[in-house]
Amino acid sequence: MIKILYNSSIFFTLTAILFYGCEQSPSSNTHCPTAKGFDKVLLNNYWCSISKNEGVAITKDSLYIVFHKKYFLDNSEVMVHYLLDDGTFISRDFSLNDITQRVTIFGKQKNFIVYGSTLEKIKFQKLAIGQYVRKNDQIVKYWEKVILFDDLIKKRSIYRNEFVDVLDLNLLKIEIECELEKGICFKNSKGFSFLIGDNFLYILKPPKTKSKGNFMVHFIYGKNKFMNQSFNFDNSDIVYPLTIYGEKFNVAKISIPEIDFINVRIGEYNENGNFWIQFFSPKELKDNLLLSCKKNN
Repeated sequence: MIKILYNSSIFFTLTAILFYGCEQSPSSNTHCPTAKGFDKVLLNNYWCSISKNEGVAITKDSLYIVFHKKYFLDNSEVMVHYLLDDGTFISRDFSLNDITQRVTIFGKQKNFIVYGSTLEKIKFQKLAIGQYVRKNDQIVKYWEKVILFDDLIKKRSIYRNEFVDVLDLNLLKIEIECELEKGICFKNSKGFSFLIGDNFLYILKPPKTKSKGNFMVHFIYGKNKFMNQSFNFDNSDIVYPLTIYGEKFNVAKISIPEIDFINVRIGEYNENGNFWIQFFSPKELKDNLLLSCKKNN
């Protein structure tokens, strides 16, 4: 039997830790700052980590290569290849000696050098990005990443605090606490907690809740039509550990698609079938003031 969350006899059990933390937070009575500039690029977009010293952020319009100043190699080049369906590719490589590619819109970054490139408005299958040098008419690659177009659109790789030591700032913790100020919170009977923010759906799994397989997330926008954002808690680039007000969680951060979807189907499954399935309507949840993360006074 499929349980409709907002129509189930058990209804929602509000996530106590989320409510409690939100009310007890020192910042709960202050304005929560909006992520801007460099922080916003890291938090709100597709992020591909190369190492703790460098990474790639891709927005709707731009591609940013982030280098730690200490490990920056200005005599190298950046590979940007748009791989097309017909097997050909379009190259937009550039040299790190070309200072016109440096990005200054984020202000002065103490520890980073950022290079930018316009994201081509073309239909491509994959995007290959890398860094290389030319030595004696040969190309020596330092690293290379190939990103599927579908993964890019769905933001299937996110920033997971790779720069927390360099920035001396836990951006993911700040982000969650800010979402708790204005988001929608609920918990289902399977032990998972959910937080619906402006642009992302956060699924929180405490250590005592064991994963049974893959976690299903389907954004349904028509009859037999849905966007598949399913993942695995044990092996995914959108999952990260986080301690929130003293409680440990594994958090999955799922991008909410920019389509008019009706319901969200969630559950757990493996190759043999579904363990459980539930549905919820974001609109009905948002209209229910009792599910606001921040209790009404």
